[in-house]
Amino acid sequence: MIRSLRSSYKGWLLAGIVLLLLIAIPLVILFSSLFTTPQSSKAILEQTLPGEAFFNTLALCVIAAVVSLFLGGGTAWLVTQYQFPLRKFFSWSLALPLTIPGYILAFTYAGIFSFSGPLQTVIRNQFGQDRAQALHFDIMNLPVLGLLFALALFPYVFLSAKAAFSIQSARQIESARSLGKKGSSILMKIALPLSRPALAAGVFLVMMEVINDYGAASYFGIRTYTTALFRTWGYDIQAALLLAGWILLFVFGLLIAERLLRGKARYQNTARQSYVPITPLKGFRAWTATFLCSIPFVFGFLIPFSFLGYWAMQTAPKIMNDHFFVLTWNSIQLAFIATIVIVVVALILAYVRKLHQSFSGKIIAQFINVGYAIPGAVIAVGVLAFSGWSDAMIAHFGSAKGLFFTGSIAMLIFAYLVRFLAVAYQPLEAGLEKNHGSLGESSRSLGKSPLRTLLFVELPLLRNTVLVAAIMVFVDVMKELPLTLILRPFNFETLATETYRHAKIMESVPESSSAALILIFIGAIPVFVLSRLMTEKHGT
Repeated sequence: MIRSLRSSYKGWLLAGIVLLLLIAIPLVILFSSLFTTPQSSKAILEQTLPGEAFFNTLALCVIAAVVSLFLGGGTAWLVTQYQFPLRKFFSWSLALPLTIPGYILAFTYAGIFSFSGPLQTVIRNQFGQDRAQALHFDIMNLPVLGLLFALALFPYVFLSAKAAFSIQSARQIESARSLGKKGSSILMKIALPLSRPALAAGVFLVMMEVINDYGAASYFGIRTYTTALFRTWGYDIQAALLLAGWILLFVFGLLIAERLLRGKARYQNTARQSYVPITPLKGFRAWTATFLCSIPFVFGFLIPFSFLGYWAMQTAPKIMNDHFFVLTWNSIQLAFIATIVIVVVALILAYVRKLHQSFSGKIIAQFINVGYAIPGAVIAVGVLAFSGWSDAMIAHFGSAKGLFFTGSIAMLIFAYLVRFLAVAYQPLEAGLEKNHGSLGESSRSLGKSPLRTLLFVELPLLRNTVLVAAIMVFVDVMKELPLTLILRPFNFETLATETYRHAKIMESVPESSSAALILIFIGAIPVFVLSRLMTEKHGT
């Protein structure tokens, strides 16, 4: 029996290695393109790749990161440290902008400020054409796009900073207050240094989402690495592979920078958690705090959501037809299948990580975490090359001709697996490691196989964790745009691609509002659940 159990353990490790090798194939193809791309494709890329693509991408990342740090970190400090009007409302509602994808937020504000938009229409009707032209403000530029990204993504920093300020720095902040230190001094000298890992993680997520964007940058006419990748992919796949490899190196550079920013700082884990006492604010200071928290909420969620709802009511009779319901079903069906595949693979790898607390297990965790940082368009190009290679192998060794993998749902789901595996893996690994480790070990010590232990001991106790992981993956797949645009089958549309098609190709932002609202409502589910869990856990 002992020999059988050892074989079973090795079998799980082998399964994990096989899955990782399969997932790594697109990334290996991209890395190899840095050395194997023909000179003709390199020459084409050097001639066509605009020089400002790198600087635009970097500038958007910096603007979004800095503004998100101020918006997310500042509001998190206020709601965790002070009592003021609407504090409890802001403690969860400041996460709502995360429900609006960056490209939808950009489309919405472009529609609001456009010549035919509601703002210009009201000014023309009330004050005349001349005044409307004098007050016209063109938002289709890089600084404004960076600001819009910050309004959509600052909740990443807010949620990370809120957790850190509530618990990680609690005892030190309380000690500083007892010594007579003021709020600004405590923030700069104690809270921020202790919360550096959380802030760095939040800012890093913001920058990764900016790099992943295609819809907003394309709509605004700003050349970035991702828009250049789409343009290059259209006429030379080898040049696109090389560009994707360069973007991959750029992302890894940001990963290294994020690690350096963290330094040797780590989160504190104390057996007995403490919370920071809330300091009440009065009068002008209290209402100032309310005003500061309302700015990102109003501009990041309330205004765009209100206009999308208004446009949806106007355009619903025209949009709500058989085609709309078909693409809604496409989105739900695709996301459901992808979620099952991703959660099952993540559960297997997380269980392998638990069974093998060794160097190989650590490699699994690190590799999966890196996958989420890679932009969707980059993964899509790697998967496209892999599917083309697979079709060529089938045609060479078999009698059948044609495309079996390229342009198929199977390859699209495989790309989602590479992109979003870390989203499911993180909570599942945490649940397996922290919550029920002793029960699993007891089951295996009694001679039960790892598979039976997983199915009958670990999995029933992980129901809520699996549900959370599934919801997060489902929402990410639903709103993913660049990866879906490249790999979707012919004549197959989703809510995300339909939103982009109406806003960019048909130049009608109001007609994209119905699909956008469905994505927002679906995206609100994990944000609401996460906010409520953090409110209950941290008491803020």
